[in-house]
Amino acid sequence: MTKVTVKKNKDVTVKTEERKKAEIELSPGLLNASTVRTYMAAFGNDVDVIEAFAVLKEKSKRINDGDLSDLEETLAAQVVSLNTIYAALAQRADQCKFLDQMEVTMKLALRAQAQCARTVEALASLKTPATVFAKQANIAHGHQQVNNAPSLARKTINSPNELLQEDNHGMDTRAPTKTRRNDTKMETVGKIHGTQDGRR
Repeated sequence: MTKVTVKKNKDVTVKTEERKKAEIELSPGLLNASTVRTYMAAFGNDVDVIEAFAVLKEKSKRINDGDLSDLEETLAAQVVSLNTIYAALAQRADQCKFLDQMEVTMKLALRAQAQCARTVEALASLKTPATVFAKQANIAHGHQQVNNAPSLARKTINSPNELLQEDNHGMDTRAPTKTRRNDTKMETVGKIHGTQDGRR
């Protein structure tokens, strides 16, 4: 067995041929291309694993670039397939002679139906991101609409109170407030004669 080593030349990392080969063979694209080739054999199709790897790389790049059309097409096709499976199993359950067989077949039909519904939800959320209504206290009255679209999402920074971070040496630096018209007039407090009260 050839030992996998990584040679370092100053600041540049040089990988051996064995390491490069291992990274390619263990890459998600090549592993899934091998899986596709294995299951496509059931349809009588002999898919070239290198070409399948190239196709998967192209699809992954389009998704990374923000093009979700392949995912939408996949989900839409799966909705039709799952609905077909549900309909076939539901009809087969009606033809069962025994109750236990009918029950098992009907459960499988309902599972396919439930998975079809989840796929529809996934497709809908992919096409139209969910909208969240949030109520913010002490900032704005009523409800605010927040769109959770990935492309429109912005990073928000919750900064603490600026007055707490500035070094004001314990001094109150706030601007003085103006006297309002409805302020009550202050009157002088009467003198208190402590000597007249024997209890003091």
